[in-house]
Amino acid sequence: MALPASLSAAKEWDKDSLNRVLTVVFWPLAVLVMVHKVFIQAVNGYVTNDFAPVYAAVTKFLAGQPVYTDNYSFTNPHYLYAPSGSLLLSPFGLIGNETLSRWLFIGCNAVCIVLATMLLVKMFDYSLRGCALPLVLFFSFLSEGVTNTLVFSNINGVVYLCEVGFLYLLLRNKNMWAGVPLGLSLAIKPMLAPLLLLPLLLKRWQPFMAALFIPILLNAIGWVLAADPTVYWTRTFGYLGEVRDYYNNAIAGWLAYWGAPEPLVWIVRCAVILLGLATIILLQPYRSIDLRLWLTTTAGAALLIAFLGGALGQRYYSIMLIPMVMTIVSKASFLRNWPAWVAIYLVLEGSSWYSTRWYIYGRWIEYSRATIGWLLLLIIIFVVGLWRYLAAQKTHDPHYPLGHVAFF
Repeated sequence: MALPASLSAAKEWDKDSLNRVLTVVFWPLAVLVMVHKVFIQAVNGYVTNDFAPVYAAVTKFLAGQPVYTDNYSFTNPHYLYAPSGSLLLSPFGLIGNETLSRWLFIGCNAVCIVLATMLLVKMFDYSLRGCALPLVLFFSFLSEGVTNTLVFSNINGVVYLCEVGFLYLLLRNKNMWAGVPLGLSLAIKPMLAPLLLLPLLLKRWQPFMAALFIPILLNAIGWVLAADPTVYWTRTFGYLGEVRDYYNNAIAGWLAYWGAPEPLVWIVRCAVILLGLATIILLQPYRSIDLRLWLTTTAGAALLIAFLGGALGQRYYSIMLIPMVMTIVSKASFLRNWPAWVAIYLVLEGSSWYSTRWYIYGRWIEYSRATIGWLLLLIIIFVVGLWRYLAAQKTHDPHYPLGHVAFF
């Protein structure tokens, strides 16, 4: 029986009304959370200050003094950027006041996170005037990844914008331009290097031009201007490949912290990398069915391989997984199951699990949550992909990614 016209109109009104209510509610919440994170928590800072070695290094870089002089046996933050990074970050050394320079650095990263969120909302075809933007801003700024990027005064906000810009342009088939943000990020730090896999699998060569040319050019300029560029390649670059057993959520660092033998560490690292590669293979059919879902999920899987299998992984790297989390709105999302959101909670939620009463258990959870969350997320994507593949083989359904949405 057809509904009366008045009831049909009411349904449509309710949908629009919900959007308006959510917009009205979440804009002030998002703004207040952002103000608190930037002007209170970030300005207050923490014992970990990633900007201090940056400011010291870029002021030396501008003065023509050696930059790569850190003692890597200490646990304090080190300056690990290539000469191209020194070149790009050098404007922060012109200010002449470290506190003011740090505030501007925090502001720059906060603005980049907001711009990345706007671009991500547009990437998923939502209006910037609706409730999607304040919702994503609110939950993003509550996350540990955004919070500690700002509080620790790290460059990850800029890198996050580069990631979203790269995915957005690649999705829009702006292949030449897509390499620009990726190249700028690689000139600063190699975190997004695994994303070069995306244009490779798409058989698009244009992004590689800018993605490789920009860091090479900026490194060449930085090499000329720096006082000790060779030290980066002979000393610092090697340190980047070393596994440290403190503040390290990569498999190698996590197992080393708990005293695991090195052969076991290598076995687990290799197993995780193979699991990740198998996951990427299972994602391949989505290229022709839902390119946006494929780009964001494959990017997330590639980054998870790097976070888990590399020499260093820190929980606030999870800011780079927000585009994959956004796929929850897609019909064939791999995250429409409760175990995925357990994993997302572990890697993105910012509360501390340290306990004064249950000290050992609280310490174990807090130190292990990122590693377990990343690994669980990778396993879930693999299992859902495998489940759908086996179902497709059984039913002979060529469109299996859309035919089997959830695993649980």
